[in-house]
Amino acid sequence: MLDSPAQSRAGHVIPLIALLLAMSLLAVAVGAAANDHGRKRDALDRALAGEASEQAKELEDYFQRGRALTLVTANNPAYRDFYELPGDRQDRIRNDSPTLEAAQQGLIYLQDLFPGSIGEASFIDRGGADNARAVRGAIEPLRGLSPDKTAAPFLERTLALKAGEVYQALPYVSSHTNEWVISNSAPVPVRFEKSPAIIHFEITVESFRRQAADTSTGVDIAIVEATSGKVIADSRHQQPAGAQAGLGPGDHRFDGAFSAADKTLRRGNIDVEGHPSAFNALRTQPHNPNRWVVVATAPTPGSSWLRELGAAELSMLVLALLLLGFAVFSFRSSQAQLRRAALSDPLTALGNRRKLVADLERFVPQASEARPLLLGIFDLDGFKSYNDSFGHPAGDALLVRLSTALAAVMKDGGAYRMGGDEFCVLAPIEHQTEQEVIAAAGAALSEHGEGFGITASYGSILLPLETADPTEALRMADHRIYADKNGSRASAGRQATDALVSVLAERYPDIGDHLNDVTELCERVAEIIPMADDERTALLQAASLHDIGKAAVPDAILSKQGPLDEEEWAFMQQHTVIGERILAAAPALSRAAQLVRWSHEHYDGNGYPDRLAGTDIPLGARIIAVCNAFDAMTSRRPSRSTPMSTEGALTELGRCAGRQFDPDLVNAFRQAISTAPPGSPLAPGQGQITNG
Repeated sequence: MLDSPAQSRAGHVIPLIALLLAMSLLAVAVGAAANDHGRKRDALDRALAGEASEQAKELEDYFQRGRALTLVTANNPAYRDFYELPGDRQDRIRNDSPTLEAAQQGLIYLQDLFPGSIGEASFIDRGGADNARAVRGAIEPLRGLSPDKTAAPFLERTLALKAGEVYQALPYVSSHTNEWVISNSAPVPVRFEKSPAIIHFEITVESFRRQAADTSTGVDIAIVEATSGKVIADSRHQQPAGAQAGLGPGDHRFDGAFSAADKTLRRGNIDVEGHPSAFNALRTQPHNPNRWVVVATAPTPGSSWLRELGAAELSMLVLALLLLGFAVFSFRSSQAQLRRAALSDPLTALGNRRKLVADLERFVPQASEARPLLLGIFDLDGFKSYNDSFGHPAGDALLVRLSTALAAVMKDGGAYRMGGDEFCVLAPIEHQTEQEVIAAAGAALSEHGEGFGITASYGSILLPLETADPTEALRMADHRIYADKNGSRASAGRQATDALVSVLAERYPDIGDHLNDVTELCERVAEIIPMADDERTALLQAASLHDIGKAAVPDAILSKQGPLDEEEWAFMQQHTVIGERILAAAPALSRAAQLVRWSHEHYDGNGYPDRLAGTDIPLGARIIAVCNAFDAMTSRRPSRSTPMSTEGALTELGRCAGRQFDPDLVNAFRQAISTAPPGSPLAPGQGQITNG
């Protein structure tokens, strides 16, 4: 028996309602729990990071303070004066002299600066014997002084230092206090070539632990040796004494966590045996071989958002799962279509932004310096004009064609449409170079036809070479698009240049050939002299427009037969300044405007309008001066009926080199002329160059 239309509709509507209700319940339950869990975890991560940073700063402050106080103590005159007392070293330490007492008091003062932290402070002779020593604030009697400390881990390294340097040793067990300590040592500065003694004091590792335990805000603090992962101190456990007890509480939570390969890693959040943690590496200190990392760890393990579901959320979740199971069973095929639609662009079938983000999260961890991942973002240039001219249906068809071409060239990577006229590619750099991939993608996103031209500006980044953060990578690549677009202003400059040349040619028909000749000469010189692309563009723009200011010069002056008088010449000299003002009105021609202003300056400073000299004249303006003079000499002018030959003009340029023209550019110009192709009017021996 066939279902009635009403039953058929109900068969579709009921699963749909179940799906919507399940999704709503699931979204509410999961969203509430996940958001709450996320907020708590973010707050915990920030708190742990702040704690690790504060504790690391405390340790760094100790190292800095220890260095400073060691130097202050070493510079105490008593230690220097000790070696100027009469008798040998034994006589000096036996005598109850004011100098020896001052040296001992200096050691006591050191311990006062670190109350409860210093086990031993010593004034040690270069030969290794104690001159004076204080242990836990008390001066050792003569019989208690050590006769030989040459085997101590700090003596030889400290004596090798220069005055004003401090050695901070790796942890070791003090021979006098039987505690694990970190020592600070500095040579006593004297006028001799070698220091006769050192000042040395030890601060207990247990004092670091006490400080961390006292100042931490409810979290566990561990000081870890980065290379080995050995725990130096743990706020939870008192530091054991004696060499046999070993350094740290003996756990292995951080073995290999901060290896030598991670020297650039300064801070971050990690999990330690399921406990949320944050670490902060101490900055490197001169003559301090300790490479420590402070780790702040939550005392309780991290939990998933599921464990934080309340009774109401749990009930909603169970009901949602039951409804969802029913809906999924009914709409399995529809679900698959929805998933595909969620990750693809409906017009072009390329991956969308969500797909790109997912692929970045998936592939970035697999990328390496040897096999980086290229992220390139492309923005179409000319698409808006195409849409306005041909209509949106034609624009959509163009996007589909470009997308098909892009997908075809990205077989080893991924192609995405971010929206509008913005596209993206993701590709491992292995068999192709970065530029090859960018060039192929750019070509695929370009199309030209009658009345239109579509190209693409781009911004690219290599992961993880420049960043390993997908969000930051997208931001950097997007920023570089605008840099590329700004670098493409030459097209706007070209349009403005063509428009101005047309205006000038309308008034002075014969001037077009002159401008073209000067531009061609400048282009030949630019091929010989290394120039950046933007400098070359500005040069050619200025060469095409160097006479634009003559539009403001009366025809009677421009067409006058014979030389100009003084007043006429002064008026003519203003044409470069006028030309600059005209071009400066177009931002794309701002650099060319300056070259036009200075195109008639002389190398010896006798040109106009600003009397610049030598290399103070921009390179482009010096090139235009040579090329313009050559073309003027070899062309017919109102003031000269017979033009010079090529050879004669080159001779005249050489004669004026060093005065009117840059001699190096005159030589470069000769080379440019000599390499002109056979048959060119610029080639040597081809007769005269005429203008119109």
